[in-house]
Amino acid sequence: MQADAGAYFAPDLKLYGEIEPVVASRPGSGEALARCAELACGAGIRLQAWVVLMHSTPLGRLHAEHTVVNAFGDRYVHALCPSSPAARAYAAGLVTDVAQRGVTRIDLEAFGGYGYAHGAHHDKPRTDLSVAAEALLSLCFCRSCAAAFDGVGIDVDLLRRETIAAIDAEIEAPTAGKASLDALAALPGGIQAVEVRARATLDLVAAVREKVGADVELYAIGTAAPLGLGDPMAAGDHRLREHVDGVIVPLYGLDPDGVAAEIDAVRSVTGLPITAGLRFVAPDGGPGRLEQSMRAAGDVGVTTFRHYHFGLATSAELQELGRAVGSS
Repeated sequence: MQADAGAYFAPDLKLYGEIEPVVASRPGSGEALARCAELACGAGIRLQAWVVLMHSTPLGRLHAEHTVVNAFGDRYVHALCPSSPAARAYAAGLVTDVAQRGVTRIDLEAFGGYGYAHGAHHDKPRTDLSVAAEALLSLCFCRSCAAAFDGVGIDVDLLRRETIAAIDAEIEAPTAGKASLDALAALPGGIQAVEVRARATLDLVAAVREKVGADVELYAIGTAAPLGLGDPMAAGDHRLREHVDGVIVPLYGLDPDGVAAEIDAVRSVTGLPITAGLRFVAPDGGPGRLEQSMRAAGDVGVTTFRHYHFGLATSAELQELGRAVGSS
């Protein structure tokens, strides 16, 4: 695991515009994907890739003008904003680049706008806020978002002022149980702003699909959380089905009932095939737990699984994974 992970291949720079990938710093990283393709081909295995799009601290630092900006003017350098045409072009170029290297399926993580909840570059010392405060701090006022807001008739300066006031009020007296959407709906133009940001995310995924065509499967990684609210794992929008072939649902930290409920929630919103994303390492590890989660997912019709994360697993956790897969 690397703090500043990047591309594990030598990028084809003609596919990119202003924003280009940064190759991972570990020696040999530029050849990693080619080596995987070679091994997969030799073993008769379909090669699939996992691509992280808008979440990149190295790129955010290099291209800060294309990152998410909160109402106070603070930039989230870990988060490129999908409203930025340059960021969308980068995402489309990146997935196209990976697709031309023998990959048959690509899983898309961080295809939407990140917000406060993720924190900066995996930092730990930050303040835990209410759901409403996090949503308010996730509303983006970058140059591209501001222009898009203005284009649909939102008074951007008023929205910014009211967002700041709402954040201050929420920090002073948190409203327990207030939903993200409710917090933004109370702002002048808030619901329109959420839709603008959701539309930017959908435009990004559409651009990716247009570039790679129909020969490569695309799966979105996400939960039933709505697009446009700054949730780093949001995939709760029926319009995604126009551009992707399925959804990988992260089911971390859930008991069997929670696994089934989250799968049903994503399926009901998206109408797409589901892959269960299960974490077999701590804190989700332990004898029998993965097998129970796999059974719960299977009981609601899931037949494909993604197991996270081999790079973090102990020998005992790998053995437990083997037992769970073998019994499924």
